[in-house]
Amino acid sequence: MTSIEESSQPPALAARFDRAVRAHPGRAAIEFGTRSWSYRDIDILSDNLAARLQRQVDPAHVVVVHCERGPLLVLALLACVKAGRLFFVVGENQPESYVARALDGVGAIAWLGAEGLSDPARAARIAGARLQACLMLGPRDLDTSAACAPFAAETQAPAAGLYLVATSGTTGKPKLVLTGEAAILNFLDWYGAAFALNHEDKFSMLSGLGYDPLIRDVFTALCLGACVSIPEADVLGRRRGLHAWAAGRGVTVIHATPQLAQLIFDKEQREALPAVRVMAVGGAGLGHALAQHVAALLDGGVLLNVYGASETPQVMAWHQVVRGAGPSDGANGKVAVGKPIAGVDIAVLDEAGERCATDDVGEIFIATPHLALGYYGDAALTAQKFVDLPGLGRAYRTGDLGFVDGGGQLHYVGRKDRQVKLRGYRIQLEEVELALQALSLVAAAAVVFEAGEGADAAGKLVCYLQAAPGAAIGVPAIKQALVDALPTYMMPDRYVVLERMPLNSRHKIDYAALKAAAPAAQAIPVAAPGASQGVARQLLSIWSGVLDTPSADIALDSNFFDVGGNSLLSVKLIEYINKSFSKNMKTSDLFVHSNINELSKFLAATNDEQGQSSSGANAGRRAQYLSQVSLGRNRKIRVEL
Repeated sequence: MTSIEESSQPPALAARFDRAVRAHPGRAAIEFGTRSWSYRDIDILSDNLAARLQRQVDPAHVVVVHCERGPLLVLALLACVKAGRLFFVVGENQPESYVARALDGVGAIAWLGAEGLSDPARAARIAGARLQACLMLGPRDLDTSAACAPFAAETQAPAAGLYLVATSGTTGKPKLVLTGEAAILNFLDWYGAAFALNHEDKFSMLSGLGYDPLIRDVFTALCLGACVSIPEADVLGRRRGLHAWAAGRGVTVIHATPQLAQLIFDKEQREALPAVRVMAVGGAGLGHALAQHVAALLDGGVLLNVYGASETPQVMAWHQVVRGAGPSDGANGKVAVGKPIAGVDIAVLDEAGERCATDDVGEIFIATPHLALGYYGDAALTAQKFVDLPGLGRAYRTGDLGFVDGGGQLHYVGRKDRQVKLRGYRIQLEEVELALQALSLVAAAAVVFEAGEGADAAGKLVCYLQAAPGAAIGVPAIKQALVDALPTYMMPDRYVVLERMPLNSRHKIDYAALKAAAPAAQAIPVAAPGASQGVARQLLSIWSGVLDTPSADIALDSNFFDVGGNSLLSVKLIEYINKSFSKNMKTSDLFVHSNINELSKFLAATNDEQGQSSSGANAGRRAQYLSQVSLGRNRKIRVEL
């Protein structure tokens, strides 16, 4: 049990967890695979780690947490909270160079990593001379027989903040958002009371690592005495794997993006999840058709469309989806984002700073004392984005456009700037362009977002490139270079090479003319030797339909994840292939046979039983692939062995 000096008060999150330990010491706090850890267990284990942090890490240092989705990550976050150390979680799809840029403005750094995933050499490459300590975690840190280290909770000044998250920036450098405890505490108070959440609930840990919703997954449960249920890597790559896992575990609360919700409840899914009481979907627009499909399968549970940003931590507005409601429930086929939670005011303002009339579109401002503290090390940007509104106080100008309808419901329309929301992530198109323009082969780059057809279609990023003088652009080389520069969710879905960028009268790139400047479609390619021409053409048709990309834009030797494929689409692709060829392939087979030529040979040479098997030599690679497949963009996976 955490020892607390009478003269000091621990951070509020730690105090709430401590109350949960006292009330429910024997209840499962974490379950993962075949193991579980009680509240008593993780209290002792996190005390041990918090004591190490207090001994080895100065309070002014930022703790960089690099762990896989699992119990060690939960312990690391809890220990940082107990010890009063500001932390930053490395995302599973963030390359080293991206993390280094995000942490560029941070002073001294302490590294807290999991053995097998992280190591001191990686920490040194990212932090350089700023690395002051490197603590590695392993199986011993989950050993519940370990003695509890002496530990005294520290008081954390509110201004010090609780955690940092990176979000896309326009300068090519990610912005670091600094968040204190006030934001999550206000959310926890509202969330628990609004939906009667309690110690008998079981929360899924599905949110992307390195992003704000992860805090919601972990600490909502731990402050209530509830259980954090963590899926194993192989669950994430199986068709309907998450649905079966959630049903088997008896998960009662799920936080997801629309794309993850679509993966759990695909269009042919007819089995309900009767244990789920609350499913909150956010991060991107929720389409009406998907919302109605999911709501119908919750079997008594509630489906929420929630709204917020890294700068407005957790949830700031919510709307409960009504089963059977017509499309008028939303705007442009999207579900309303609803009304603000307790302690929050949302205003839609015009260019003059006045509130817009009903149904008039303006910029969305979120006013509350429970915002992020600002941008770490960037006072000017903080002053620009966090403003004082007369009568409302401190507010964050989101850059989102929206309107309030006659019933007082807020609707999200789009972005005011060139930032887009794609598959649950905010992406500044300028940041992708700057990464491309930094490559020696590229003279100019333009990135645009093309909306998908239908309210539930995610859309795609299309990159237009002009080669540097004397250079020939090879798209595979460009993609490989970007793997080391950008998170996978920021990678373009399509690449178009132009002889010359179209310019407007001001000699700037004419974005509206890019599509017309693209070269004409080429003839459908011919299959490689050894690959069946008929099978290849049939596969090409399937890929084209799944990827929503013309057949002429797909080479038969292109990796599926290089031409727009992701976790959700890979599940759909395998489903269509199995139906078309009467096979029983698994999603993991696509990592081994990742282009049409290889798939054609594989389908021609194998039977159903062989389709279910996998090469042992590739098992380790696929395990690493599957550990990343669920919660973000997944095309080219860089595997370090």
